[in-house]
Amino acid sequence: MRLHNVLAGRLTNGLAILIAACCSLFCAACSTLHSAVDSGPTVYLASTDGSLSALVALNGAVRWRYMAGSAIFATPAVTQGHVFLGTANHRVIALDSATGTLLWSYTTDATVDAAPTVASGAVYVGTDGTHLYCLDAATGALRWSRQITT
Repeated sequence: MRLHNVLAGRLTNGLAILIAACCSLFCAACSTLHSAVDSGPTVYLASTDGSLSALVALNGAVRWRYMAGSAIFATPAVTQGHVFLGTANHRVIALDSATGTLLWSYTTDATVDAAPTVASGAVYVGTDGTHLYCLDAATGALRWSRQITT
């Protein structure tokens, strides 16, 4: 298993080593552990096996684990009690950051392969199908979408 990205403002080298050492806990058929993001006392790990795991930052104990049903290719966004992630099966998902409970899900046109950005009550995600979506962070309702041409 490879740890692709460790992306966090307060993630220390020691914690990165702890995460790498714990990777075997999340290896189901040698999937790839894609990214980690630190949010205070919890570290969130996304994997191409479709799992998002919340770990206690101090010791690596599992708080909860959510199975998205499809690969997660980008680092999740964590803010204001929510975790936002995109999946290979075209979904944007919002979870309660404390419990891992599904809050809402929105289906896009293609694989969500870009990390979500959260600002001003909105979640912005890009897809492999060259669309940009703006979703309401609280409800998942579509505010707008645009096709981006290159």
